[in-house]
Amino acid sequence: MSQQRQCRQPPMPSDDMMRHSIADSLMEMLLNMTTSQYLHECLELLGATDPLQARSQILNILQRIAGERSTQQQP
Repeated sequence: MSQQRQCRQPPMPSDDMMRHSIADSLMEMLLNMTTSQYLHECLELLGATDPLQARSQILNILQRIAGERSTQQQP
């Protein structure tokens, strides 16, 4: 008798975990910027003074978007 293998994908991370992962990745991009002018412009757009504060701003924006989406989906 042959055994059937079930291809199970790992469970999707929670929305909150995904938001934190996105914010972390974008902060890493800021930290790795080699042109200080671009870093300054990005920080200015986010209203932040450093990459850690920018991460916090990014996370707040992502949470606000998620809140707006859940409000729009409710009847």
